[in-house]
Amino acid sequence: MDKYSLLINSALHPEKCDLFVEGNLVNVITKEIYKARVGITNGKIVFMEKDENIKSDKFLLPSFIDSHVHIESSMLIPSEFAKLAVKHGTCAVVADPHEIANVLGMEGIKFMIRNSKDIPIEIYFNIPSCVPAAEAFETSEKITIHDIKGLKKYKQILGLAEVMNFPGVINCNPEIIEKLEIFNSNKFVIDGHCPDLKGNLLNAYALFIHSDHESTNYEEAIEKLRKGMYLMLREGSAAKNINILKEIIRNKVSTAHCMLVCDDIHADELNKGHINLLLKKAIEMGMDEIDAIRLATLNPSNYFNLKNLGAIAVGRDANITIVDNLKDFNVDTVIFKGKVVASNGKGNFLSKTRRIKIPEKFMHTVKIRKIYPDDLKIKTNKKEGKEKVRVIKAMDGQIWTKEEINEVEVNEGFLTENLSRDILKIVVVDRHKGENFAVGFVRGFGIKNGAIASSISHDAHNIICVGSSDEYILRAISEIQWLQGGIVVVSDNNLHSLPLKIAGLMSDDAEDVIEKMKILSKKAKALGCRLSEPFMTLSFLALPVIPELKITDRGLVNVRDFKFVDLIVE
Repeated sequence: MDKYSLLINSALHPEKCDLFVEGNLVNVITKEIYKARVGITNGKIVFMEKDENIKSDKFLLPSFIDSHVHIESSMLIPSEFAKLAVKHGTCAVVADPHEIANVLGMEGIKFMIRNSKDIPIEIYFNIPSCVPAAEAFETSEKITIHDIKGLKKYKQILGLAEVMNFPGVINCNPEIIEKLEIFNSNKFVIDGHCPDLKGNLLNAYALFIHSDHESTNYEEAIEKLRKGMYLMLREGSAAKNINILKEIIRNKVSTAHCMLVCDDIHADELNKGHINLLLKKAIEMGMDEIDAIRLATLNPSNYFNLKNLGAIAVGRDANITIVDNLKDFNVDTVIFKGKVVASNGKGNFLSKTRRIKIPEKFMHTVKIRKIYPDDLKIKTNKKEGKEKVRVIKAMDGQIWTKEEINEVEVNEGFLTENLSRDILKIVVVDRHKGENFAVGFVRGFGIKNGAIASSISHDAHNIICVGSSDEYILRAISEIQWLQGGIVVVSDNNLHSLPLKIAGLMSDDAEDVIEKMKILSKKAKALGCRLSEPFMTLSFLALPVIPELKITDRGLVNVRDFKFVDLIVE
């Protein structure tokens, strides 16, 4: 019997279904909740029947979709990411692999696609639009027009990932316009990235760009919604902007163009919860239960044209998440394409996950030159006294920064850190060619005696380090080089690390990452660090497409004006 006959036969004769589930069905299409039985055959929903005599009090929901995530930020390869996400009711994500693309280019993206096969989550991809994110300001690999055309042929590709170069769109940069033209059809989406863009500039951008996930306040969000864009409400390990929903709910604005996303989430947080926790927050803000669920189901399926997902409906994939209530969203059972893949908070598929061999060249990507003590000294024309300098102000729970002008001491012709005022040195070292490095100042970490360093620094992923002295900084950077990528905490005679052997970004062992991140977080706090997610915050201080002041391997960047600026203020 062919698959069509099999499905039709089961629909006509429900007793022949492979599996039945029953409970309070949340119908996101009709916006109803009612007792129902659902029949599944060959991974598809073929039968639905309303039945008020059903005893189960559990709720049947369409499995959740994370509409925008960088899997690499979990520090896990896709198959390991799936182990954690699926037990929280997520059965689909739309990933932007621009992190690994910045390190390994086209080959890195192909690896992510290969490793996403034969796992109980649908992993779709948008092709990175801006690798590097800002070529004039940082060193990284490059994704070309030719690469994009080649990747577009993969069936997992849904469109073009966040177009960070909004000045290039507005100024009709030929390369950017060609990328937009490749995906300018109803078949594909073009995701955006336009923090604080307003007025006619936003009008010009929104002509071709369909969504944005960078809104940090209601005024910014509502302007984008009014112009027809989809709004991705973000709550990850670093950026937490879901509170915009409070104003959207209070002003009774339609959420048909809204979606919930994580963007960046560490493995230890993903282990605790995923989109289910965002739904819980939406309900706590007073949102209607079904409207909230639509943010993670029907709305993304409509936006990405994924008609097989997003609802419990006849003909769609049998991806069903069963929860105990619509307040806490505690996940009881997860069904993916008709198979139970998680129950009672544990994945049932783990032993079946296909592992693939990691290419040797993916594990030797840190090519920094040796850094000497004199390299970290910041020379000034003064012998003693003070100098006014630009300082990056790190913001807890945000990937934005502020530019501050502070005075620092001059000691024998060199600028010095000031621990009492929390002004520390920050260093970025080119890990691609081993040529460039830059030194500046940062405030907000609170480190008193040690250093933290990482080979995760968005988006170029050069080595980044913050510390209380040059000695600690040098030790931390040397350890990253020896590990060929990872995260390091240095204090006195102690050194703790998490190796990330795949491109210096990811591991193939979820349990190891979770355990070591717990240790590293405690050790960072022991240094005096006040940030809730110090390593995630650190990773964004080198991203020159998010305001306000950032540092790359080439120097300080004023992101609002898109130009390099001097450390010392004349």
